[in-house]
Amino acid sequence: MPTLGDVARYHGEVRGQAVALSFEGRDTTFAGFDRKTSQVANALIAAGLKKGDRVAYVGKNSDLYFELLFGA
Repeated sequence: MPTLGDVARYHGEVRGQAVALSFEGRDTTFAGFDRKTSQVANALIAAGLKKGDRVAYVGKNSDLYFELLFGA
């Protein structure tokens, strides 16, 4: 079953230079989004999180939320 990380990876490869997110004048391409979600995933793994662990986001509306969501 595909994960959200798989979705980010797929679109990063297929639509790399297209804009995935636009927030407060900051555009993120699909390739950039894929890189950032991979960084989040690797940071969570390095912190010791495993499949099934829970991650919370407490913050204002932001494009960073989607990087965490897809990276987790």
